[in-house]
Amino acid sequence: LFTDVVRRMSRSLAPVACEVSGGLDSSAIFAVAETLRQQGRLPAPGLEGFVLDFSGDPAADEMAYARAVGTHLGRSIHEVTPAHMPLDWYRETARHYREFPGYPNGVMGLSIAETAQSRGCRVLLSGTGGDEWIGGCRLYYAEAIAGWRGRELLALMQRDAREIGFSAALWWPIRHGVMPLLPNHLRRDIKKIATFARGWGGQKSQSWLSLDMQQRLEQHRNQNELELPPRWAHLGQRRQWLNMSDAYVTLARELSERQASRMGLEWRQPFWDERIMRSAFSTPEHLRLRGNESKWLHRQALAKLLPVQVLQRQSKAEFSVTFSRYWIELRRQLVAEVLPRRSAWVEPSGFTPRLDNAFDPGREEWITGIAWTFFGIDAVATHGSTNFDFAAQPKSD
Repeated sequence: LFTDVVRRMSRSLAPVACEVSGGLDSSAIFAVAETLRQQGRLPAPGLEGFVLDFSGDPAADEMAYARAVGTHLGRSIHEVTPAHMPLDWYRETARHYREFPGYPNGVMGLSIAETAQSRGCRVLLSGTGGDEWIGGCRLYYAEAIAGWRGRELLALMQRDAREIGFSAALWWPIRHGVMPLLPNHLRRDIKKIATFARGWGGQKSQSWLSLDMQQRLEQHRNQNELELPPRWAHLGQRRQWLNMSDAYVTLARELSERQASRMGLEWRQPFWDERIMRSAFSTPEHLRLRGNESKWLHRQALAKLLPVQVLQRQSKAEFSVTFSRYWIELRRQLVAEVLPRRSAWVEPSGFTPRLDNAFDPGREEWITGIAWTFFGIDAVATHGSTNFDFAAQPKSD
């Protein structure tokens, strides 16, 4: 199924470009496409792979994995310097599109699109969606309990005990089996008790927002609470259904698609193909996640196509470096310009101290992303539209 999806999405009159980060998802797409090309079955005149070169930053550097993929397939992967656009570029993007301008860890891929376009490519394949549709979750415990399948539950516990130890195998059936089956109000109450027991209940996570904004957001949540279908063939389908309606995932995909289109490329995502999604809905969770090994079924299918170090890779690159390069100038603009004109949104006395801890490894929340979102929304409000009112009450239809 995956091979056929990649084949269909590779159809092009010009060479096809493929992101090859060294992670399992993008590497799998490139490996399948290259195998098709070698067999004479790729419906395009050529295939090119591209990886972002973060040499010197251990957290973000994936070059060794990408090079291993290239060596395994007998292909060279183009190593491209990540894009680093000035802050004014983001403000101009907000003004031009009347929309949020994006995040640095997404815009960094602009250099791949530019390089692919310069080499005559018109299609860019991306591995986005792999986590959502082949990653799996531990709701297989809840699925077994809900179906009154005691032998299956015991087998799952024994399997996970061999993988991650006896204590976790005892806790997981409670955390991922019993808890998801409880009514929503009981789960909320238990989470509140656990939060206070850990000493995290003294400060609201959004206390840096103005009181008016907190109230408006709470009202918005209550008015737009997602209604879930009442029945599922198996519980894991609830998570997959939420993947389809996740607001941030939708935004991130639209921003990436627009970014590629600016370079004259069509951005295609094999893992978001309808048939892949249908397959995910019909596959039990215990075939996707085993112990701490995610994407288990996918790894089995790719055993002969990828090098062992990529096939068995569990780590992910961390791209906070793309934010830290902006931090001095971004913080200056937020404190000197943005906070004074957005007092209706943010409480400066609660927000400013958090900026000082943005890159503290011990921080409890990633304030860097929140700060950038604040900057981006201000850019839309300032440059995007003369009648933009972020704090306006939602209007009923």
